[in-house]
Amino acid sequence: MEPYRIAVWIDNYYIPEAGGGYSFLMQLAKKIDEMDFGPEIEIFFVGFDFKLNFKKKIVNLPFTESYFYRKKVNLYHKLFGGVLQRKDIERNFLNAQLILKNLKIDVIFYPTPGVALKNYPYILVNWDLGHRTTYPFPELSMDGIWERREADYAKDLGKAIIICAESEAGKNEIIRNYNILPDKISILPLFPGQIITPKIKEEKPQWFNQIKKFFLYPAQFWPHKNHYNLLLGFKTFLTTNQDYFLILPGSDKGNINYIKNVIDELQLQKRVILPGFISDENLKWLYKNSKGLIFPSLLGPTNMPLLEALALGCNVACSNLEGHKNMLGDSAIYFDPLLPTEISEAMEILDKKNVTMPLELALHSPLSVYNIENALASFRSVIEKSKKIRKTWGIQ
Repeated sequence: MEPYRIAVWIDNYYIPEAGGGYSFLMQLAKKIDEMDFGPEIEIFFVGFDFKLNFKKKIVNLPFTESYFYRKKVNLYHKLFGGVLQRKDIERNFLNAQLILKNLKIDVIFYPTPGVALKNYPYILVNWDLGHRTTYPFPELSMDGIWERREADYAKDLGKAIIICAESEAGKNEIIRNYNILPDKISILPLFPGQIITPKIKEEKPQWFNQIKKFFLYPAQFWPHKNHYNLLLGFKTFLTTNQDYFLILPGSDKGNINYIKNVIDELQLQKRVILPGFISDENLKWLYKNSKGLIFPSLLGPTNMPLLEALALGCNVACSNLEGHKNMLGDSAIYFDPLLPTEISEAMEILDKKNVTMPLELALHSPLSVYNIENALASFRSVIEKSKKIRKTWGIQ
């Protein structure tokens, strides 16, 4: 019999500035590339015009746009307010499906959320259902985003052969919100980024001067990251701990100017540092030298920096989301992310807490579950299960 052929989809949208999404994709793809699946399974890496190199077979799909068609669509929208289908772009997807069929690809594995080829059998990784499970932040609900997300998630989750959730909490969210058959959902656990590996050498940031004690919150500047309440909590904490700093690395997603204004209003300019996007080397040094990670995000179920901090011996205080508590157990301090007083109290606890040892050696560490090895074992199990489903029909 012919081998079971899986196309691992590489999305060019994910770049280093994308944060945890990029780290997850790169690590998982690299490990899949290194795995020996035997003669019964054949892996391809597939995507539109991506630039990465792999040892296994690569299928670089062509993608072209028509300048004139784009102008036509924009003009129609301007004159009539309607939306024309981009038939020039649709041709790329139809062509991609034909290429994969000719290669006898059985199923596409999407390691990041989103489905490119809607009418080709697929396995889908899902990280969150933020538009349904948290508050209506602009990035999740405004300007038609909620409606687009709802339409995409309902179709993409419903049509998947198997859905890979990053945690049990994530699986439960999918079942509650979309009434998906539980047997269709497997756990492909979240894992720390490559920052915890020896390959990344810690390096003190050049801008780090005359700072002795600090808290760290690496996060892109989205509203759901909740920098606002963190700053209020830090302001209260400073009334009795005047020698502390708060370091907030991360790229801007449209909210940083507002946060800068909040910093000015609270007169925290000399105590809050905004270095922008920083290297893994700098971030690793900050993890290892901070008094703790303060993570007030309002979006879960889980988040990669929590695992990275634990692996690098950095104490953690985080929002009391169900997924955070299920993942970290007794390894973190929890607070209500909408109560600055609780954030301040968590900082007080971290201030008095001794530096932890890296938890990767602990018997009941979250890292014994949430690691790349378990993710790869899950991937193999998902592929084997999907084969039993997918092979009930041929390539059409």
